[in-house]
Amino acid sequence: MKTIRGIILLLSMTLLCLTSAFSQSIAKEVAGRYVGKLTVTLFDNPTTNEGQEIAMEPVDDNHVKFAIYNFKFMGNPVGDIILPSVPISKANDGTISFEKTDPTDILLADGAIKASASIDENKSKINGDKMTVDVKVVWHNDGTDIDIPVHFDGDKQSQPIPTEDLTKNIIGKYNGLLHVELNGLKNDIKDSKVNLERTSDNTVKFALYNFKMDSKTPIGDIVLPHIPIIEGEDGNIRSCLKIIQRIY
Repeated sequence: MKTIRGIILLLSMTLLCLTSAFSQSIAKEVAGRYVGKLTVTLFDNPTTNEGQEIAMEPVDDNHVKFAIYNFKFMGNPVGDIILPSVPISKANDGTISFEKTDPTDILLADGAIKASASIDENKSKINGDKMTVDVKVVWHNDGTDIDIPVHFDGDKQSQPIPTEDLTKNIIGKYNGLLHVELNGLKNDIKDSKVNLERTSDNTVKFALYNFKMDSKTPIGDIVLPHIPIIEGEDGNIRSCLKIIQRIY
């Protein structure tokens, strides 16, 4: 009897290990970077971005972190769409599906755009190295919810995608003349200091410490924690905060 119980216990442990290994293989199988075409639709007007990258990272046995880095809205990069834990499953034919999740709150354009995002499990799948995914983005704009459908078709890359981090060329401390205008009155504040700190690839933290309205009294700090940057055609680095003026 002990021998039979021992065999049953051993078989149970073996099946448990095989099930765990199979589950782990799902997340590891889809992990990597995918490049393809991303279509963003606002008010029935689609905008297509070629060469968009999506990253998938294992979280546990059957959950992945889903990330669209440098997401573009109205033609400008406004930040990242990151869904930290998306459940996945694998069918008998090898197709990997995304399971239903609650929307994740996200902030874009340095907080100017408050939104939520989730993957549409009915339209999204991974088949071999090909990914088709629909992300339901909802912009919460002053009490009005605006749907921004996002569709991606792309292929898994065999090698990591090299990306140039523009922050390496601009981070540091800057001293100079600060022009302040209030109600038509202008002040030039000498020896003003601005810090640019890297927060992620192509994103910086802007800090104007000890901000002064005049040459005497500091009234606090101006800190913008997450500013996407791009390189213009002339080679100059530009902030993407101009998107705020276009939206409002």
